Amino acid sequence: MKGGYLKWVPADGKQGQEWYLSAAGIRRLVVLGGVLFVLSISGWLALAYTGYLKFSHEKLSRENTVLRDKIEQLLASMETLDRKLDSLYQRDLALRTVLGENYPTLDPAILGIGGTVEETKDPEVPLDVWVAEKRLARLEKLASQELQSYAYLKEKVEKKRLDLALTPSIVPVKGYLSSTFGYRRDPFTGRRKLHEGVDISAPFGTPVRVTADGVVVRVKRDPGYGLMVEVRHGKGLTTRYGHNSRVFVRPGQRVKRGDVIALVGSTGKSTGPHVHYEVRLNGKPLNPLDFIIPDQAFYD
Repeated sequence: MKGGYLKWVPADGKQGQEWYLSAAGIRRLVVLGGVLFVLSISGWLALAYTGYLKFSHEKLSRENTVLRDKIEQLLASMETLDRKLDSLYQRDLALRTVLGENYPTLDPAILGIGGTVEETKDPEVPLDVWVAEKRLARLEKLASQELQSYAYLKEKVEKKRLDLALTPSIVPVKGYLSSTFGYRRDPFTGRRKLHEGVDISAPFGTPVRVTADGVVVRVKRDPGYGLMVEVRHGKGLTTRYGHNSRVFVRPGQRVKRGDVIALVGSTGKSTGPHVHYEVRLNGKPLNPLDFIIPDQAFYD
């Protein structure tokens, strides 16, 4: 490479300047220009990369914030489910205790998460989010099972309540037990005869109460029972109340356990004021004391 002149001419036509550049000088100028160009490009690339890193960092920060919020929401939901589940469990356990039911075996699928992380976790999902989601899914299944169990027990309790309401389990009158169920000597004939109910002695006019929910089927005067009331309770059960002095119900009337249906008297074959009380199943007389709650067999 040879040397040469570098001339600068002003735009206004005045005399310019001229420089002589040797071959070595030109080489140095070219190298310097190349270095400046490379430095310039490198600076722009570094600036662009710095901007990209800043953008990426801000994006990751936003994503992390969203994920943290999601995890907090999941944890709050799980805490709420835990409380509901505990409440349901306590109710379930109480109902099963009353009904004598065993606690149901839990579905193995909801006893634990199961499997390894590598087998089940989506690689794109952070571990803490994955664990929270799996735990929430398990709690939802467990809560669903508890709800089903509770609905089943509620139905059982309602049925039991109805059965109990229709079972003659209280005494009909406040008094004392003067004659039990079974064979005895008839006070009028002296012969051995089945006494088909119990006699509860009480003063004239003492309220006589129906011993279970039901429908009055008969109100009549009978030579033996005197003024008598018969009530049907369902499932073949009926009760009779004899020797009353007065009756307050009529056939077809619905009654609830504890309703006053008559007053104690001594009508029919009777030696004194009392209630002759019977429980029958499909017409067959049974011992009323087998139905009465033990501590209410008779009043003092």
